[in-house]
Amino acid sequence: TEVCNGVDDNCNTIVDDNCVGQIYCPSDRTMFAGDSISLTATTMGTITNRSWSIVSGPTGGAAVARWSPNPPTSLTESFTPIIVGVYRIRVSGRDGFGGTQSCEFNVTALPRGLRVELTWDGTGDVDLHLHNSDNTRWFNGDDCFYSNMHTDFNAWLDVDNVVSDGPENIRIDSPPTTGVYTIGIHNYARGAGRVATVKVYCGTTGGITPNAVYTSTALAGNDVGNCTNNTFWQVARVAFRADGG
Repeated sequence: TEVCNGVDDNCNTIVDDNCVGQIYCPSDRTMFAGDSISLTATTMGTITNRSWSIVSGPTGGAAVARWSPNPPTSLTESFTPIIVGVYRIRVSGRDGFGGTQSCEFNVTALPRGLRVELTWDGTGDVDLHLHNSDNTRWFNGDDCFYSNMHTDFNAWLDVDNVVSDGPENIRIDSPPTTGVYTIGIHNYARGAGRVATVKVYCGTTGGITPNAVYTSTALAGNDVGNCTNNTFWQVARVAFRADGG
C-alpha cells in the first residue's frame, strides 16, 4: 500500500502517488437571500478533513447562514444565506502530507420582495416587527415578530437574536401590490443605549444596495417585555407599487 513517505511503496515507479491532493471550488454563484443553493467541491489525489467556512460576508450574515449537512464537511453542501450581500466561502482539506489545501469563491445573495434587516451595536435583545394593518395594535396576528414568526400575510421572521448585535430579518418574498406595511423596532430587554440600523430592500433590484437605511437614536428603557416604556420606534411605512417596486 502506498503511504506518503517519500518511497515507492507499491512499486509502480511513482513515489507517493496521489499524496499531493488538490481541492477545487465551484464557480461564483448568485441567488436570492433566503433560498438554498447546492454547492459541490471536487478533489484530486488525497484530501481528508474537508470543511467549508465563510471568510467574509455582510454584517451578521455568517452567524445566521445555514449549512446542510451541518457541520459542513461534505463535498456537496446546501447553503442558505439569510442576509443580503456577498459571501466569500473557503473550502479546505488536508492532503496526504498533512498540508492544507484550500480554494475560495463568492456567493452573492440578492434581495426580492420586501426584506427588512435589523442590526444594533452591542448587547441586548432588540426586536424587529412588521405590521400589515392600520386598525390593530402591535404584538398580535397582524404583526410579524418573535412570537408570530410566520404570519397569515406570508411574512417570515427568519431569525430572532436575543443576545447582541443582530441580525434579525423579516421577509415577504411576493408581497401584493396593495400591501402597506409598517416597520417597528422594540427594545425588548437590555438594549438601553444601543443604536439600531434598519436596511429595507424593495423588489428585485439586481444588486445588494438597500433602497433605504434608517438609524435610530440611542434606545431607552431598562425593563423587560412587551408592555413597558422601553423604546418602540415606528421606523417607516412601505407601500408596493403595481410594478413591484
